Amino acid sequence: MSDNTKLLFGIFCLMLTLVFLYTLTALGFNGNDSAFIILVLAVISLVTGLIFGILGILSSRKK
Repeated sequence: MSDNTKLLFGIFCLMLTLVFLYTLTALGFNGNDSAFIILVLAVISLVTGLIFGILGILSSRKK
């Protein structure tokens, strides 16, 4: 995966995190299972986005 692709994928995952969090607020976190699944997906997307974004920035600086 090239440097730009890592960075763009990281940005995409971070934007997907915002979509998940917006869905979570629209759903209302009142303890039901679907809200918990969306919360888990938001955390996974946030971590993936941060990892790929940081790796993309670091690998583009090495060149």
